[in-house]
Amino acid sequence: MVNSTVSRKFNQIKWSYILIVMLVMVVIYNLPSLAWKDSDIHVYFLDVGQGDCFIIQQAEHTYMIDGGGERFMSEFQNVGIQVIHPFLLEKKIKKIDCIFISHIHYDHIKGILEILPLVEVGEIVLSKPYEVFSLEHSDAIKDIQNDGADENGKTTSNKEDVDLMKSIFDGGDESLLMNELYLTCSKEDIPISYMKEGDCLVGDNLAFVCLYPSLNQKYSDNENENSLVLMMEVNNLSILFTGDVEEEGERYLASNSLLISTTDIIKVPHHGSNSSSSEEFLSHIEAKFAIVSVGDNLFGHPSDIVAMRYENLNIPLYSTKKYGMIEVIISNDHYQVIPFNGKLVE
Repeated sequence: MVNSTVSRKFNQIKWSYILIVMLVMVVIYNLPSLAWKDSDIHVYFLDVGQGDCFIIQQAEHTYMIDGGGERFMSEFQNVGIQVIHPFLLEKKIKKIDCIFISHIHYDHIKGILEILPLVEVGEIVLSKPYEVFSLEHSDAIKDIQNDGADENGKTTSNKEDVDLMKSIFDGGDESLLMNELYLTCSKEDIPISYMKEGDCLVGDNLAFVCLYPSLNQKYSDNENENSLVLMMEVNNLSILFTGDVEEEGERYLASNSLLISTTDIIKVPHHGSNSSSSEEFLSHIEAKFAIVSVGDNLFGHPSDIVAMRYENLNIPLYSTKKYGMIEVIISNDHYQVIPFNGKLVE
């Protein structure tokens, strides 16, 4: 009887010990992955066809730059619903802290307009020139219906601004897209702010520094030159997000003291158009790696001439059209590039 009791106690102790050891082993085994998840930053260059869409995920924080899209899309081609939202669900992303919109073209903003009602968003950021559109801050917009005058006939804003706003709102796609953005953000209670050269949004161990537009830049009829250009800085690493900035903007950036001369990764401007990626600009930033977000198109993007410029400067060039989604994992002071189709690049 005594032996039986001792045996039962021994068995209880033995199994308790085994369970503890197993638990400790599980914790130790998962420590690297837990640390990886907590400290690493994942930058996803989504494959949205001919357009831009980038999602930056860091622990509990998520940021997004542009959202792809097309002018005419059927239900089955809808980038926001068919590509971006499923990706967010897969990554268990329930909130996007900030969405940066580089400029107002369908292939950059349309997908964002489609997901705004589907996910919590903390803030929308545009480049400073677009503040002229703001229904809350621009007296010119309020004056449009009155030809720049109040009910007593008194002018309440600069005639030049009124004429500009009329030309914009009498125009086409940009005004329609901006109106949709303002209405959707108002409905979803999402604040909109504007960035200019020198402004900075700081997260946990990362920062988005605005390099363009310049301090005094006005709204341009060339939408590409309104592009928001951001340098994402993590430790000693940097990724340059360029929107569709063209040669005029590139010249300014190349002479701008805020621009770090050595860039680890550049998002190729304007999908590789020959109107961007000038030799002067690329020589100045000395990028180590380039990613072009592009799909089937009639514009010849990326241009063979542009591809040759990157090759001549020994900058490896990866495209989402060829490699699909491209993921960049930043860990401490190094990064890995993982294309969906192809090999890992250290």
